[in-house]
Amino acid sequence: MLSHNIDMTRRVLAAVTIVVILALAVTLLWRVYVHHLNAEPYGQDEPVAVSLPSRAA
Repeated sequence: MLSHNIDMTRRVLAAVTIVVILALAVTLLWRVYVHHLNAEPYGQDEPVAVSLPSRAA
């Protein structure tokens, strides 16, 4: 009887953990979405400087 209770507790804990992880992922995606809605658009005529690391011979 005790092992049945432990198995049920483990299953419930696993289900709760999965729900919490999914909720955190959805929250993160929502925050990124809202951030991009409120972000300033990039200027199309602004110069861009790109630096690539080079190896000295």
